[in-house]
Amino acid sequence: MALHRRRLLELCGTTAVAGLAGCLGDSIPGGNGNGDDPEYEYVTDGTVDYPEMVDGAASVTTEEIVNIEYEDPEASFGLQPIYEGETASDDQLLVQRDLSGETMAAFIGPVHTGEGFEFHVFANEAFIEFGDWNVLTGSSQSIDDHENPGFEQLEGPVYGMVLSPGEVDLLAVVDVSAEDIQNEGGESATGIAILSGSMGSEPEATVPQVSFGFDHDIDAEQLTVQHEGGDNVEASQLRFEADTETTVESDFAGTVSAGDTATLSVPSDATVRIVWTSTEEDHSATLAKWQGPDA
Repeated sequence: MALHRRRLLELCGTTAVAGLAGCLGDSIPGGNGNGDDPEYEYVTDGTVDYPEMVDGAASVTTEEIVNIEYEDPEASFGLQPIYEGETASDDQLLVQRDLSGETMAAFIGPVHTGEGFEFHVFANEAFIEFGDWNVLTGSSQSIDDHENPGFEQLEGPVYGMVLSPGEVDLLAVVDVSAEDIQNEGGESATGIAILSGSMGSEPEATVPQVSFGFDHDIDAEQLTVQHEGGDNVEASQLRFEADTETTVESDFAGTVSAGDTATLSVPSDATVRIVWTSTEEDHSATLAKWQGPDA
């Protein structure tokens, strides 16, 4: 599994779905929304002149991924192409400023406004027509759906919109929802994401890949949770979170491996999550979720 996909899914597999500060911005000035000879100052022959947009304040480099660096304020961003849950290949989705081709292509340019960053999202027609796009924003503690203000045609094959989400670690334009990512880990997601910080270093923690099964006795209001496969994990790094009163009758112990079980007393309208925390207690992720029949 690629490093950058692993980091993206760590950000998406977080402990809660909650609103973030900030709001979506307006569409990019210059697009008229109806396709009648639109013009946009920073698009020429299907290519977005992103350094010119920010008066040279940012540099763009392409190695394994596209990196954007700011000196003032000091900030760095990495652009991540995603196709059906994997890092996209060049024949699936391109992350570049040249949007004139027929292959799906998109680019996100962060622009500092003096108070914070807003993100200008550009895409070509192939990208626009691929699916119904959702805007997601995330931090180390949450991921959330946001209303999509919609792409406007800017010039020729180039479409765009502006997003102003406030302080976030992740912004993504993908064809799945935050709930889909929470439940499925983003396995079917396609789109483009921008992540803040250095993308070249190893993640601080690697979330274990574990399959948990749930068996609920509705009459006894008892939920049995079983490790069904995947990585072993220390019980001290696991906890149960619920939205209603829940009692852990028999908890996991020691090193939790396939076949090990825990038992909880839960009502039928409960939602229970199994949350993993890194040994440094600086990162957490939801490994599995159970919803009662009346939840």
